[in-house]
Amino acid sequence: MRRLLCTLLMLFPLGAAAGELLGYGVRPCEDYLRTYQGWEQDQPKAVMEYFHYQDWLAGFISGLNYATGDDQLRGVGIPGVLRRNRIHCQERPNDDFFTATMALIRGLKDLP
Repeated sequence: MRRLLCTLLMLFPLGAAAGELLGYGVRPCEDYLRTYQGWEQDQPKAVMEYFHYQDWLAGFISGLNYATGDDQLRGVGIPGVLRRNRIHCQERPNDDFFTATMALIRGLKDLP
């Protein structure tokens, strides 16, 4: 299973180009940060956009879990990933949402 994850990571490296992924994963961190801020302020349009990020993330993680037969989030949960992605994006605004997600997954894999 670790081999399959490594293969997936090779196919989708950090900083993947927009043509390699579909959906909200290719959106820049700057967009996610605006959406997150609007969601916190309960702006209707931002709330809907936030749910799109949440749905993309749930689908991506579900597919990764299914492909690897392993819980990629180690029990963190989607809300925790969304908060962590906000921190990642604040620190690295030139990244995209996928890259922020994969950074968290890689970090969780390194835990004992």
